[in-house]
Amino acid sequence: MDASLRAAAWALFAVGCVQPRLGAVPRGGAADRVESVGHSVRHSPSTRLHVSSSWVCTVPEKGQVECAALSTGERVAPWGLVPMERVQHLALGFLACVGREGRVSCSSGERVVDLPFGGGLRELVVEGVHGRVCALVDAGVECVSQTGEQTVVLGDSASLRAGYATLWGVDRAGQLWCEGAGACARVREAPAQASPDEAAPDWRGRRTPRMSAGVVHGLGAIDELAVDGGMVCVREVSGRVVCFGELFAPVEVPELNGARGLLLWAGRACTQDGAALRCWLPAAGKPSMVVELGDAQAVSSHHTTLCVLDAVAAVRCATFELGSEPRWRAMGVSRRPTPRDQR
Repeated sequence: MDASLRAAAWALFAVGCVQPRLGAVPRGGAADRVESVGHSVRHSPSTRLHVSSSWVCTVPEKGQVECAALSTGERVAPWGLVPMERVQHLALGFLACVGREGRVSCSSGERVVDLPFGGGLRELVVEGVHGRVCALVDAGVECVSQTGEQTVVLGDSASLRAGYATLWGVDRAGQLWCEGAGACARVREAPAQASPDEAAPDWRGRRTPRMSAGVVHGLGAIDELAVDGGMVCVREVSGRVVCFGELFAPVEVPELNGARGLLLWAGRACTQDGAALRCWLPAAGKPSMVVELGDAQAVSSHHTTLCVLDAVAAVRCATFELGSEPRWRAMGVSRRPTPRDQR
């Protein structure tokens, strides 16, 4: 990264308020068998629902992204990031970042800066604890830090997610990998630091030592990964579902074995069963909560927030309250087709 880009990136990151968040709802990664990687269950082929700590957004395949503030339900532009048309990837946190046509633009509310990731952008996340934006591109997983430093985290991955102070993914062999602290440090094998000549080339063809990333052993080949903060659940190709976190060791959740569309919400592992969302506390052995969703076209979560895009294209969200039914609140976004969508 040249001096001007480094200075611009530093100015951008420096004004941000650092907070952890999950990354954008992915598009499937390079390995076809990784069916979904993340915290959103999508049933509409044209619209994804994205939830962060502060906002909920609808992300159509065509047209414009619409967002609302979770606190008020009013429509907003996160961190003033514009335009939001034809967005392929969205990541919200201490920055708002969008990826379109292979280009990543991020805003802190003060200015918009393009970040120079390599070609073949497939997934995009914001990892706020360490103040970095990371992307899955053809060369692997690349990150740009708040100082403008660019590093290659891993040269071979089919997916990318962000948890609390961690990065997670599934490599092309179906192995779960992670980089960071917390739940990652609890389960991973200690990796060796790659030498510069072993690292994948960066966006300018220079080889940069990879950051510490390690494979999580003891699991079968993975075809679904769900991450929320410090909790992780995976579904193996065999159908077995295993969850673990910062505070508990890996445990099988037999009630979820074979389930597709894993979703993590308020420390619970969930799956949609018709018009209901059934959630389990890992190792509890029985549903800890059943939430009636109605005719949900898409469901997404972030920490204690659960949002639904319904059949009439309206978005509603609820916050987890122990012992109480979710109280839904309408959000000021929808996903009704517009003339712009038909372009």
